[in-house]
Amino acid sequence: MPAEELPGTMELVLRPEQGAPLTLPATLHGAGVPTAYYSLRHTFEAPGTYSVSATLEGQELQRLVRVVPPEEVTLVQPGERAIPVATPTTADARGVDPICTREPACPFHEITLADALANGKPTVFLVSTPLFCQTAACGPVLDLLIDAAPQGSGMNVVHAEVYADAVATGNVMRSQLTEAVSAYQLTFEPSLLAIDAAGLVVDRLDFLYDASELQMTLQKLTG
Repeated sequence: MPAEELPGTMELVLRPEQGAPLTLPATLHGAGVPTAYYSLRHTFEAPGTYSVSATLEGQELQRLVRVVPPEEVTLVQPGERAIPVATPTTADARGVDPICTREPACPFHEITLADALANGKPTVFLVSTPLFCQTAACGPVLDLLIDAAPQGSGMNVVHAEVYADAVATGNVMRSQLTEAVSAYQLTFEPSLLAIDAAGLVVDRLDFLYDASELQMTLQKLTG
């Protein structure tokens, strides 16, 4: 269904294994990306398995969501310190070829993530691979970041690829993962972290984001 035919909000019903269901509004997004989606941020009260359902054109859609305790989450969460990684740059590819699979290459390879975290500026860090993405999102979300955070914006912007040698091997299944992917224990892409001047993650966007969600995240760094 085209995005323009979708309702601007959709009610999601969260049902815990025990207790009363909770109805929450999810907001339609899709500016600048190929797939429209509904976004909802919610803090669950307790670990467990939750049923999430919605109704669209008379059809009920349902999925199960497993919520685990914070100590079992391996991904860096908001409030935690970002991991300094010597990501590839135009001056030192560090064995990654190419350092950017976008055509033309993006401008976010002039400083390593480690150096960015040490220079006292807020940092946006994006892991995505436009050429080898598991979805169609990696290229569009990188393009959105180029438009939203131009050079001279007062923040560091660093992009890292997922694979170190996918072009040479011709097969991502045989390719080595980059240090950034390993350090952040990513099993998906794209993934964006907004990091404040003190090196703490203030927000993250995973799998897909559109122009409006990106702007809201960047505002958490710029005020």
